[in-house]
Amino acid sequence: MNESAPRAGGSVLDGVTSVVRRVTSVFGGVVVVAMMIYIVVNALSRTFFNYSLPASLEIVQYLLMPGLVSVGFVAATLADRHVTADMLYAWFPPAGRKWVVVGALVLSVLTLAVLVWFSWEHAVYALQRRFKAGYTDVPSWPLYFFVPITLGLSALLMAGKAVIGAMRPAECYAEPSEHDGSEPEAPIRREIA
Repeated sequence: MNESAPRAGGSVLDGVTSVVRRVTSVFGGVVVVAMMIYIVVNALSRTFFNYSLPASLEIVQYLLMPGLVSVGFVAATLADRHVTADMLYAWFPPAGRKWVVVGALVLSVLTLAVLVWFSWEHAVYALQRRFKAGYTDVPSWPLYFFVPITLGLSALLMAGKAVIGAMRPAECYAEPSEHDGSEPEAPIRREIA
């Protein structure tokens, strides 16, 4: 297949994934920096002034970490880095591999849709009850919406990949050749002296 030829339907998904990748990268970076600054300031204030920032555990545990984990799920979807079991995949010819990939993506989308439904209901419940972080007055209910939003975004990305995968020719799913550079080389084995 010609590498310079555009993929069928790929340009739209590529544009969307590019925007989502930028947004999640910026958001994830901001959350990591904020968490790092908050933890360092808290540690320094405890060490030098014997004063802990109020609700520090709750802010990190209920606000910053869930945001970071949610963004990580979308980032794993964008990078195709979710756990896969390729044992069955190798037994199929390219045409069968195509439908194994598409079927797995469709099953993933359906599973995520169920999770989005239930997590959205729980987020609305948290909003109605105005959930707070632990025993503090720090509101935690906004973070409950991160789960359905990020799972829904991942489901949409996987659905787009399933549609594009179904439109691709079966030859795209052939085994890579040993010399085309698409597979990493086997690790070097060191002999024990």
